Amino acid sequence: MNKRYILKVVVYFALITTTSYGTTYKQIIRSISSTPAIKSAKLMQSASKELFKATQGANYPTLDAHIKAIWLGDTPMAYSHTTAGVIPMVVGSKRKYEGSLTLQYPIFSGFAISAKIEQAKYKEQIARLKVIDLQRNLILKVSELYSSIKAMKDILLAQYQARIALIGALKKATKMYQNGLISPSELYNIKAKSYEIDALIAQTKKQIAQMLNTLSYLSGKKIKNISGRLYSPPLPKISTLINQAYHYRADLRIIQSKLKITQAQITLAKSNLYPHIGVQASIKYQGDTPKLNGDGFSNANHNYLGLDMSWNLFNATKDLHTIEASKFQHLATASKLLDYRRYIANNIKNTKLDLDTFYIQLKSMNMRVKAQKEYYKLIKGRFNNKLSSADELSRAIANLAKAKAQVASIKAQISSYKIRLWLLSGVENFKRHLKL
Repeated sequence: MNKRYILKVVVYFALITTTSYGTTYKQIIRSISSTPAIKSAKLMQSASKELFKATQGANYPTLDAHIKAIWLGDTPMAYSHTTAGVIPMVVGSKRKYEGSLTLQYPIFSGFAISAKIEQAKYKEQIARLKVIDLQRNLILKVSELYSSIKAMKDILLAQYQARIALIGALKKATKMYQNGLISPSELYNIKAKSYEIDALIAQTKKQIAQMLNTLSYLSGKKIKNISGRLYSPPLPKISTLINQAYHYRADLRIIQSKLKITQAQITLAKSNLYPHIGVQASIKYQGDTPKLNGDGFSNANHNYLGLDMSWNLFNATKDLHTIEASKFQHLATASKLLDYRRYIANNIKNTKLDLDTFYIQLKSMNMRVKAQKEYYKLIKGRFNNKLSSADELSRAIANLAKAKAQVASIKAQISSYKIRLWLLSGVENFKRHLKL
């Protein structure tokens, strides 16, 4: 049975280390663009684009057709009071039809129309930037999961290696027990460690399966396994990453667009201080039949050309307060933009410090693995010569597996943080360097 177990470990090791089995990191990143979350964001972008085009329509004249039919209950009458008495006169028909074709065009709106178009343009830009920022966040989560799965596979391999070592130790301990060289407690202790490793293996397999499920959800495709390393281009200087973030980060550019919207809102609020002027031209006919050829009382042709102007002269300083409120909103957004730039720079600097610390920790843990390997060899030799207990041997095996797991975890953190630094400078920058 032990031989079959070792063969199973060898087969599994071949599967998790091959480069042709599973989905690569680049394949997963490319699939993100077709996920339902990205599709939803792109549809919202399309909606914003159409709203922008609709707002632009206010710059053009409108043409409206209007038809009206009225049936009066009584014939319209006028009464003339004379010395001879009241004389009734018919002044209209009981039926009245009107038809018109009216052209309207706003000549001047106090720059309100141009301000609304400006706001719609930047709202459409925000919707487009949200798609880019969502991609960045999804790639960041996918990268963290990918590196975690790689680490868990290394941990699983270390646990399998510990299980094989415990099998060998258990065989040796069983023979020693049968010869009366060790107590039953020492034999049972090795068996207990063996079951403990089995439980850890089951736990690690479960975590890998859960991470693969989450990775499948985030990438929009079924992923049964991953292959290949988590590649990231060489990192430039921190100052370069910060400058690239100022240029490429979509979430920062969203705030910049919001700043433009608040500026347009000031213009829109000021528009109420100006008169609004429009022109109308209408081809209009009326009559007592649908032919619109008159009713015998007034002319059929009611065509006209008109100029309309409205100007609010007083509204209890409402407009002035609205303008001031718009200015404060603009200043608040400008302050938020400045703060967010500082936040991005601080985040990049702290992430680089974390990465540097991980490299130092990796050196330390690599030395610990070497020390644990030598200690395991020492304890194994002493156990074979009856100089160490079975408990010492099982602990040496477990500590070696633990040290290997810590190395795998730190390596995953290093890979993840290198990707994180690139993404903190903007997803477009990251894709360009990764040639996606």
